Order: sequence, then structure tokens, then C-alpha cells
Amino acid sequence: MDPIHEAYEKLWADLDKNNLFPKRRPLLAHYTSISTFESILRNDELWFSNPLEMNDWEELIFGVREGTKCFKQHNGIREACGSDEIHSKLINYFDYYFREFEEKHAYNTYVLCFSEHQSSDDDGVLSMWRGYGQNGNGISVVIDTSILNNNEESPFIIAPVEYGSVEERIAWINIKLDEFSSFLKVTEQNDKNLYTLAYYWFQRLIVFSLFSKHDGFKEENEWRVVYMSERDDKKILAPMLSYQATDEGLQPKLKLKLNEIPESLGGKIELVKLIHKIILGPTTSSAIAAKTLQRMVEQVSKPSLAKKIVPSLIPFRHKK
Repeated sequence: MDPIHEAYEKLWADLDKNNLFPKRRPLLAHYTSISTFESILRNDELWFSNPLEMNDWEELIFGVREGTKCFKQHNGIREACGSDEIHSKLINYFDYYFREFEEKHAYNTYVLCFSEHQSSDDDGVLSMWRGYGQNGNGISVVIDTSILNNNEESPFIIAPVEYGSVEERIAWINIKLDEFSSFLKVTEQNDKNLYTLAYYWFQRLIVFSLFSKHDGFKEENEWRVVYMSERDDKKILAPMLSYQATDEGLQPKLKLKLNEIPESLGGKIELVKLIHKIILGPTTSSAIAAKTLQRMVEQVSKPSLAKKIVPSLIPFRHKK
């Protein structure tokens, strides 16, 4: 195996494919408001948010910021380059990819967040209700990933979030850069190879940033579905890039129309089959609320979902 290809394999070697989709196909719960859930039902679409519009956006940029700083300051990489001229070239190539992502792709990177869910759980997680489910007034939509088609050409990545302290995540970055420098030492340092190695590190860093988080959030057991526009090189899903008007202003959105996904990306998804369970939040889980939710799913022409509704029995009542 040539050093360039070996460097690529090594940078990704820590990912356990047995813990990722499609090897693992868990139930995933999305906590949201009832009004958003109604939009999901009426339009047969899922709304993805731009990472910089999410509540934990600082966690998402942590990896990029630290990974960039460590890359530029790493003594092993500087020594492996053998000269300031080669080192400057490598840094310039990395900066080129950073600018390209910032200018062309960051705006059209979208994330949909879930919490891994156990099939026997009809209540949901209290901290999730508080943080994402309208303080218990919302909905937890549980989807079944076993019905999703896997497609190697898909611009989506489905994977669990890895948790770690600040120190642990920076340590991961430096371990990867140590590996990077070892391959740089034995690689012919022409422009093509430097360009390729800079690209490999930047791509690994972006995925690390999108799927890592401080271990204080570990209770969330988060999975993310991430759309990366650079992987959608034919712009197949570009017509679904949209917006939402909120109290805070306009926000960019990817509104994934499930019944319009082309065959080349796995084909359309039937929402009523995708939804495994609908948990009504504990603050509003009265008998009348459950019946009204049943009426909602019937009036949006999805009556089969009525039997999938369960009220959370967590004794939580949010006080204003």
C-alpha cells in the first residue's frame, strides 16, 4: 500500500464500522414541538438545521478550531516537512480547503439530531424533554432505521456522536496528527501529495467536528444525520434547500421530502412506516391531548399512526 493511501486508511481507522449505520440500525427519537411535528406529517418531510443555528453550535466548531490550530503548530509535521518552504505549502493547501468549505459548503451543511431509543421505552428521557421537547409540551418521534436503504452514493452520514472532555478531544487530534506526520516523512513531498494529504486531514477533521461533543452531553445518546453538500456533487437534493422564518429571523433549512428522494439515493421513504412510535410529552400527556393528537394524524391523512401514539407517564409538569 502506498503511503498516501495508507495515510487515508489510518486517519479513519478508529471508526468502528460495526457501531455505525448501516451495520447498526437503532430506533432513534427526535424531540420537537407539536407544530413542527404537524409540518412533518403534512409535508412528508424532515427539516435539517445548519450547525451554526443549533443550540450547541460551539461544540460543533470546537473540532475545526482546535484541529486547525494543532495542525499548524504540530512540531512533528513541521519536522517531517524538512523545510519551511514545504511546511508553508502544506499549510496553504489546508487553508485552501478550509476557505473552499467556508465559502461553498458550510452554509449548505445540515444536521438532524436524534437520541438513541430503546423499544420498551414509552416515556422518553426527561433531560431531552427539557432541552428539546418544549419542556415536556412537545413530541418525541421515534423512527426505525431498519427500513432505511443504504446507498454508497448518499450525501448523508448517519452515525452516533462520540463524547469526550476538552482534553480528550484535543488528545485525539494530536494522536491523529502524530500519525499524519509519520506518513508525511515517508511520502514524496511533491505538490500533488501535499495537496492530497491536506485534503485527507481536512475531511477527517470536519467529520470529527460534526460527530463529537463534550462528555457533559453524554446522557443524550445522540445520533446525527448529516447532509454534506460536497458529497452531493450532482446537486440532486439542491431543490430541497430552503428556509424557515422564526422569531429570531430567517434560518437556512434542508427540507428533505421523503416521498421525492430519487432512486439514485435510495428511493422514497414512506413516513408512516418510518415512524415506529409517537410519544406525547409528559407535561401535556392527558387523555384529551392524546385523543386530539389522534385526530391530528387522522386529519393529515395518516390514520394508521393513531395506534402508535403513547403518552409519556413521567410525572413532570413544567412551571413557568
